[in-house]
Amino acid sequence: MASIDLLADWVHGDAWPDLTILLDAPVEIGMQRAGHRSAPDRFEQERHDFFERVRECYLQLASQEPSRFIVIDTARNLDAVRADIITLADQLVSHVMHE
Repeated sequence: MASIDLLADWVHGDAWPDLTILLDAPVEIGMQRAGHRSAPDRFEQERHDFFERVRECYLQLASQEPSRFIVIDTARNLDAVRADIITLADQLVSHVMHE
């Protein structure tokens, strides 16, 4: 977790996002979906436990900053995920338009 915090501080500097949308799925589902896209790239060839640690770090960040993170469960079918993202985008645009 400290490595992610350090990297985020370096990348963001003083410009942190107001909102982070975390598209989350269990590692098994993510790897299965990636395998249907193409042959695994260097990153996708990492071990299962690596992806579990990364996922847990992001979920921990989301739980520590619930006002900045929205977690969308992408283990569901694509139409449900797409509908959630469209609804969220509509809400964000509406909010910005009314400010």
